[in-house]
Amino acid sequence: SSPTATNSPQTVGVTLQMTTIPMNNEISVFCTPSAGVTGTTISVPIYIVGNLKSITAFGLQLTFDTKMFDYVGTSKGDLTGDWAFVDGNNQSGTVTIGGLAGGGSSISIGSRGSLATVTLRVTGGSYSDGQQSQITIRSYTDDIVGMKPEPATATFTYRK
Repeated sequence: SSPTATNSPQTVGVTLQMTTIPMNNEISVFCTPSAGVTGTTISVPIYIVGNLKSITAFGLQLTFDTKMFDYVGTSKGDLTGDWAFVDGNNQSGTVTIGGLAGGGSSISIGSRGSLATVTLRVTGGSYSDGQQSQITIRSYTDDIVGMKPEPATATFTYRK
């Protein structure tokens, strides 16, 4: 209401919808597809659910079997699309991945989505059909320290 308005008071309907914020504080990795032949390109997103604190920087390592895969690259995730920097550096099957928001949006508490996606290409020519290989994340730094791996390892199955 306002004493100087001719149409005062006015009534406005308000609907308040409350939801719970997930507080899982989990970080995980999976691969898509989870099986393939030589030459298959797989995506390996680094995924979080219910972070307990805001994220403006992160670091971690992803390891893979160099006899099964070649490293192709690292790209931003759906939560880091406007960040100044997200990249990876591969050294013999260990990709060191880091990200910095810079002028981009921080990841708010309780978020769900990917920080980064690593792309690998299947080479596994010396392996037999059905051979499995592990892709693992570890060594969390910066704002993701203390997150629980759920799961920390993804399994890929080679097909001939």
